[in-house]
Amino acid sequence: MRNGKDISKSLSTKDIENYFKELIRLSKEADRRFSKGQNIQSLSSLAAIPVIHKLLIEGCAEEPCKDKSVKSSRDHGVYL
Repeated sequence: MRNGKDISKSLSTKDIENYFKELIRLSKEADRRFSKGQNIQSLSSLAAIPVIHKLLIEGCAEEPCKDKSVKSSRDHGVYL
């Protein structure tokens, strides 16, 4: 929540892009930590991913589709 508001409802395109970058950063961090034998620290990085995932799912669902060749997600399936 941001200022008592559900932040997924007010995400800009830039916010969504930043959350994708954060998801990638967390994944790389978890992998790096695991490779070094830092399993607990790796789990800590992984624990943050479900929150980012939820924000991305909700933000992407609300974001208008810019690809004019796609009529709707119902036409092509939603995989997540």
